[in-house]
Amino acid sequence: MASRKLLIDTNVFIGLEDQKEVSPEFSKMLELCSKHGVHVFVHEMALEDIKRDKDLARRKVSLSKVKKFELLTKVKLPSLAALQATFGAMPKPNDVVDVALLHALQIGTVDFVVTQDQGIHNRARRCKPPLADRVLTVDDAAAWLRASFEPQEVLLPFIEEMPAHGIATDDDIFNSLREGYPEFDKWWQEKCVPNHRACWVATIDGELAGIVVRKDEKHAEAQTKHPGSKILKICTFKVKPKFRGEKLGELLLKQILWFAEKMPST
Repeated sequence: MASRKLLIDTNVFIGLEDQKEVSPEFSKMLELCSKHGVHVFVHEMALEDIKRDKDLARRKVSLSKVKKFELLTKVKLPSLAALQATFGAMPKPNDVVDVALLHALQIGTVDFVVTQDQGIHNRARRCKPPLADRVLTVDDAAAWLRASFEPQEVLLPFIEEMPAHGIATDDDIFNSLREGYPEFDKWWQEKCVPNHRACWVATIDGELAGIVVRKDEKHAEAQTKHPGSKILKICTFKVKPKFRGEKLGELLLKQILWFAEKMPST
């Protein structure tokens, strides 16, 4: 799958670059884009908006820092008449820039436009065909990134996620694992703890009652081949004998299946 691309409007960009406090959601949006390989572009015509800023100091800062984003260049625009027929009248210079963003979206150069400008959202609803579902606010963009790339946490009774280094291995739940796998302690200390291997644990009255150790793998690691790009490997699945019959194994299995269902595919 090709990498996703966001095109941000100058009102979002200048909100980041001027002296105002950075929106927490915008910071989160950029963090998620970086984490998941989503490209963030500024349209070259948006530079004209920045150059029209009468605050010379802010203009200088904005133009110097635009380099932190990729620049979308050489997008061929149709005639003015064709643009107006699709997107409506453009009486002001900034209207032309707004329409250029929507045109780049319409032809598939980017996947979404991110803007706080209500005028652009209105144009996106009125144009033919409408583009409203692909023109997002900053909050919408952050929500889309979370839904698309971040596994959704499912909370079950007694079940919580815990890194390997947060689990005491002197608990007797591990005794039978050591009997069946003499290299258990070495594996735990060399593979699980340094890699912060994620686990699900079931705790009852402060006692470790069940544990699942998971690992996200690629097909190259597992030497497998399936349509999905990722594999959820369950390294360990154990319920203490004294707690069997309490349906903890069923709860842990539900946690595994729900997590796998929400795993991003790329």
